[in-house]
Amino acid sequence: MKALRTVVLALVTGCGTLASPGAGDTDLPSGRSGPYRLLDSEELSEGLCLLREESVVLSDPAALPLGPHRTALYFTRREGARRTILRAVVVDGRRLEAPPEEVLAPSLAWHGDGVGAPDVAATRDGFAMVFDTAAGLGLATSADGRAWRSSDEPRLTADASLGELTPLRAPTLVVRRDDSLIIAYESAGAIWSATATALAAPLSRVDADERTPRRESLLAPGDDARDAGVVGYASGAVGDPSLRAEDSLAGRTLYRLFFSARSAPFALDGGSDFQRAVGLAGSFDAVHFTRSETAALGGRVDPSVAAPSAWSDGSLRTWLFVNGRCDSNGRNQGIRVAVAPGNRRYPRTP
Repeated sequence: MKALRTVVLALVTGCGTLASPGAGDTDLPSGRSGPYRLLDSEELSEGLCLLREESVVLSDPAALPLGPHRTALYFTRREGARRTILRAVVVDGRRLEAPPEEVLAPSLAWHGDGVGAPDVAATRDGFAMVFDTAAGLGLATSADGRAWRSSDEPRLTADASLGELTPLRAPTLVVRRDDSLIIAYESAGAIWSATATALAAPLSRVDADERTPRRESLLAPGDDARDAGVVGYASGAVGDPSLRAEDSLAGRTLYRLFFSARSAPFALDGGSDFQRAVGLAGSFDAVHFTRSETAALGGRVDPSVAAPSAWSDGSLRTWLFVNGRCDSNGRNQGIRVAVAPGNRRYPRTP
C-alpha cells in the first residue's frame, strides 16, 4: 500500500483523537496503543496462559464484551488437522468463569477439516461470526452467541487477480449501526477488506487506493522506513487483523486495527530469524490506516505473540488476548493476556 499522507498516531492512553473536532482525516484515533505487558505466572492461576490444553493448540482469540467486567472469548482449538471454535467467558481480563465450550465444528462439506480464527460482533437480531476454512471465509449467525448456524457456502474466496495470492484467513468483523458490515482478512502477507450492506448481501472488495491500476490492501509490509527489517516491527508480513469501531466524544467513528507483524527474515540463517510483534493502526474511514510509531506488544518476552484481540473494561485499562507460549520451550501454545497500562501487577485470582 502506498504511503499515505504523513500522520502520527500518538501513544497515549485514553480515548479520543489527536486534534480538535472538525479536523481532517490526518488526525487519527489515540488510546489503547500500549505498550502492553504480558501477564506472568504469578498473576494467572493457570501459569503463563489464560487458556491452555496439553497436546492441543489454542489460538486466535476474539473478544466480545458482555458487560463492564465480563467478555466472551472465542478461539480456535486445533488437535491434529481438525479445528473447532470454542467459547469461554473471562472475568476481569484474567479469570475463567467456566470451562470453555465448543460452539462451532466442521459440519458441511466446504468446512473441510476445520473451522477457526473466529471473530464475533453483535447485530440487531443477535450475533454474527466470521471464520476461516481451507475453502474460504464463512459467516455464521446466532441468537445467543452459543448456538451457531453456518452459511451454506463460503462468503468469500481468494482471488489472485486482486492480490489475494494465498488462502484468505483470520477474518475480523465490524457491524455498523445501519447493519452494513466490514470484514478484514489476511492474504499474501497483507491485510485486505470487503464490505456489504447487510449480513446476507454480497461482499464487495475494498481498494484502499483507486488511483492505482492494481488493488491496494489496507495494510501491507514495506510502506515506510520502519519496514526495513532492522527496526521494523511490521516489515516481512502483516496479518491476524482485529478491527474494532467506537464513537469519539466528537461524534466521529474511530477504527482501531490490531495486527500481527513479522520482521523480514535475515538471509544469513536461511530466513529463519525473524521477530514477531503486535502492531496497531488507526483510521476514521476504515480504508486509510496509519500505523502507530512503535509496537503495541513486542516479542522479547514471548517470541510467539500473534493474533491480538483487545477488550477494555474501563477508560484507563485494556486487556489484549494473544497467541503465546505456555511453557519456556514453546511446546505448548495457548492464549496469553497482556495489559495496558503495564505498570501495575495483579494478584493471582483463585
